[in-house]
Amino acid sequence: MTGPSFETGTILDVEQVTLGSELTADTASGVTTLTVDDASDYDAEDGGTCSINGTLYVYTVEDVDNGVLTITPGLTAAASDGDRVDVWDTVNDIAATWFEVLVELPGDDDVDATPARLAAALVPTFTHKLGIRDAGTGETCTLQLQGDEWVVVEVPGDTVQLDGAVIKPDTIPETSLGFTLDSGAHVTVSTTAPASPAVDDIWLDAANGNTLKQWDGTTWQAYQFGTAAIAAGSITSDLIAADAIIAGQIATGALDAYSINAASLSAATMSGHVVGSDLSGSDFLLDSDGGRAILYEQTPSIAASSTTPGTYTYTVPSSGVSVVKLEGWGGGGVGGSGTAVSYMSGGGGGGEYACEPLIAVSPGDVLTYTVPNGGTGTSGQRGADAIVKLNGVEVLRAHGGVGTQAVSPPGAGGFGSTNTIHFDGGAGGRGPGGGGGSSAGTKAVGRVGGAGSTGGSTGGSAPSGGGSGGSGGVGTFSTPTAGTAGAVPGGGGGGGNRNASSGNTSVGGAGAAGKVQITTFVTTLVASMASVSGTTDAYGNAIPVGVKVQRQDLAGMVGGYAREWSYTLTSVASSGTYTFLASNGTNVETLSDYPGALTSGIF
Repeated sequence: MTGPSFETGTILDVEQVTLGSELTADTASGVTTLTVDDASDYDAEDGGTCSINGTLYVYTVEDVDNGVLTITPGLTAAASDGDRVDVWDTVNDIAATWFEVLVELPGDDDVDATPARLAAALVPTFTHKLGIRDAGTGETCTLQLQGDEWVVVEVPGDTVQLDGAVIKPDTIPETSLGFTLDSGAHVTVSTTAPASPAVDDIWLDAANGNTLKQWDGTTWQAYQFGTAAIAAGSITSDLIAADAIIAGQIATGALDAYSINAASLSAATMSGHVVGSDLSGSDFLLDSDGGRAILYEQTPSIAASSTTPGTYTYTVPSSGVSVVKLEGWGGGGVGGSGTAVSYMSGGGGGGEYACEPLIAVSPGDVLTYTVPNGGTGTSGQRGADAIVKLNGVEVLRAHGGVGTQAVSPPGAGGFGSTNTIHFDGGAGGRGPGGGGGSSAGTKAVGRVGGAGSTGGSTGGSAPSGGGSGGSGGVGTFSTPTAGTAGAVPGGGGGGGNRNASSGNTSVGGAGAAGKVQITTFVTTLVASMASVSGTTDAYGNAIPVGVKVQRQDLAGMVGGYAREWSYTLTSVASSGTYTFLASNGTNVETLSDYPGALTSGIF
């Protein structure tokens, strides 16, 4: 660039300056006319917005020369001489700034430097380049004389970069986030599907965990990215959700004997389960090194289940039961009462869920279990804990939800179990009349109750196996209503409501009782290297030649042994889950030698 209005120079310093000035005198609350030291930074024609001690006002300039501004509304609090009156950028919701540059022009000496303003297009480049330059390191720049001020309009070689100081992330709509690949496919991040996509375009569904989808010309299909994008060892068991990989997602033939390294499966520990409908005509083979295999099913049966508060016992029968599953839900907390002095009638918290999926028991063992009460009354009573003891020793505890009083915050959900499986209850919603939190479910935490209002609120919805929270009361003028009780098991009570004008009040809903459930498992042999009759298995399949048959006892499941065994099942039940257990060639007599085998298929 050349010409009489342009100059080339070297940048010596760049500073970011907040626009505005200081008050010249103490100013009382309510005053609408202010005097500042210098009004040149304010928009004298159109006015704008300013900030004084953190409060925003609309200003107009009455007298530039004497620094007189008027503001609307009047000062909300008194201000002091020297307090800043900053120009406010309402688009970015920050104090307005500009960048002041000192430039050395040809003919300047070491003392003088030319002040200039940085053009807006260059601001992103210099956001992180503030300060004085060392001798000989300043950037070469081009200045243009605009009116009576110099403006830096070009810095050759600099690339404008955008960052959060210039563009606020929340001002960019999701539908505008996207880029085009070298292949020509467009990638979009959005909560809704892109309009008019081309074949092979990719959509990251922001409403569904940013799942990848690709347009095939008709519909959006799940998109599988290549293995080169996955670092070795980066996908571990704790990153794969339970039941996320199922048989329907494994292609036929994808896994075979050549795909699994023999050394990766230890015969002494190998166990698994298969669905009964898949077993017809299946072969189970042990190699010539010898071994033993059995196939069995475990049938769950609910031995005890109660939601009636109290203490009960269950005695393990003399045969057939060696493991039990224990589950408990804590009671729900009571909702807060609406009073004439407080709106803080929040909902009560939901009860916690706790589970021990596998507890070994023996005939005659006694399980003592306590089904808990829910919280009631107006004193913020919490729900009681669900407790199970085995022969007097505590083996399970699910904590009750916290109740809330009239002037207390909403109740927290029950929490703190140390059992193998446990989920926290949901918290109550805030008042007035907050909804109760739901209890936890068998596979998920409880849900928070709805926030209250004079129109009432809904209780937290129940996850599978849990109890929903009670609804909050409605704040009518003369007769505000009470909160409703939580649902069994363990739902928190809804908060009562009140009316500010009349002062009428109402009570909170009761927390629901909890629950305790005991499930037993009966093991039934399906196939083994030995059989009940000595010649056939439980479904009439012939025992193959070469198997050393021993008597079968279902309580002890005594097995046989063979050098080599291939067993074809031609008839099994059409449904149910069967567990397969294999061992190496040692003398294994009973399933109790493999306690881990009994964990399969219980959930």
